[in-house]
Amino acid sequence: PSRHSLSPPASFSFKSRRSLPASLSTLLRAIHGDTGSTSRQDHFQGNTRATDMDADLCFIDREDQVLIKQAGDVRGRDFVLSRLRRCTIYICDTCGALRVDRLEDCRVYVGPVRSVLAEKLESCVMAVAAQQLRIHSAKNCDFYVHTRSGPIIEYSSQVRFARYNFRYPDSMTHLQAFGLEKDSDIWSKVEDFNWLRTQQSPNWKLIPQGEQDEIVSYTGTS
Repeated sequence: PSRHSLSPPASFSFKSRRSLPASLSTLLRAIHGDTGSTSRQDHFQGNTRATDMDADLCFIDREDQVLIKQAGDVRGRDFVLSRLRRCTIYICDTCGALRVDRLEDCRVYVGPVRSVLAEKLESCVMAVAAQQLRIHSAKNCDFYVHTRSGPIIEYSSQVRFARYNFRYPDSMTHLQAFGLEKDSDIWSKVEDFNWLRTQQSPNWKLIPQGEQDEIVSYTGTS
């Protein structure tokens, strides 16, 4: 991809056949701008309909598939993953806002993202480098992350965190474009908005070294 395609654009929007209630980026900015809990346990931040989405910028309603976006396919635009079961997803490109909801038994590997909102995930593995990451209603999931601010969880249990482990041919160039190339331990500074005590939250922990997945490298073609 060209140099300018690697840099995140100033604003993001979905192409839509019908008007959406709010753009994904607007939703994420509002959520990340809050300083406390923003939602009830049963609250769902909107819905996703395949007919409202640009088909090139989403994977929705899939089962038992390997789903791939190559470098240059997304180019810093918003992307949606919704209602997926037993899928493996590779997004080898940059995203603006990433919405992930209602995934079961999936493995998700994503390049650099501005903001991630992940909701209602169960028994999933997700690797993502993000400026901001928020997780709502996740259960029994492992997250391999690199972030510029501490990940936030709400109404989640049995979630674990480790260092970002996804590589693809353009990954370092993309990380540099998003200011995420420098290694740090901020990814481990998880905030549980449902646990206000000084003791460690029982809802999350770091993945022990011996239980972590190895580096996942994607070099194939679709």
